[in-house]
Amino acid sequence: MSVFNADGVIELQWNTETAEFTMQTNVKEPKELILDFIQTQFGAGEDNTPREEQDVYKIKLEIDLSDDTFRTTHNCGNKGLRDGILLHYAETH
Repeated sequence: MSVFNADGVIELQWNTETAEFTMQTNVKEPKELILDFIQTQFGAGEDNTPREEQDVYKIKLEIDLSDDTFRTTHNCGNKGLRDGILLHYAETH
């Protein structure tokens, strides 16, 4: 099993009540990294997992630059909601 070395990290939060994003990152161009990640999800298939109802959604996106692999954690419940929030950030920032 290989070790995941997170060279780039984006921690994004979206408050559903205020519709505001907050972000912590060590990435110079977070929007570009988010869009690169979204491209890797094309063709991944449908996720029928129920979404989680949250006041604040939290998504952590990490990239290992040695092989350009991504790892994500989130409290969205399903990947469609996660990716929709990421796209919404990219469209508005």
